[in-house]
Amino acid sequence: MAEIASVQNPVTEHARRKGWLVRRMQFIGRRGCPDSWFFRRGRVVIVEFKDTGKPPDDQQSRRIRELREAGMEVHIIDNAEDGYALFD
Repeated sequence: MAEIASVQNPVTEHARRKGWLVRRMQFIGRRGCPDSWFFRRGRVVIVEFKDTGKPPDDQQSRRIRELREAGMEVHIIDNAEDGYALFD
């Protein structure tokens, strides 16, 4: 699991300060799991962090589509400001 330190770390810390439980996730035997899952008051927010302007790869896109089709809230965040706004 690679980290996008300039985006993922500050957004994760911001979410924690706002009361979100944060877990880094990995699917066993399957690639493309979104990076971080955030939980608060019955809401689950799944985030794939990317470098600015970089799209998810094919495996990530496939997993994101599967999760969204299952009714999950999945976001692709490539800058800290959008991440902060998501958890405000």
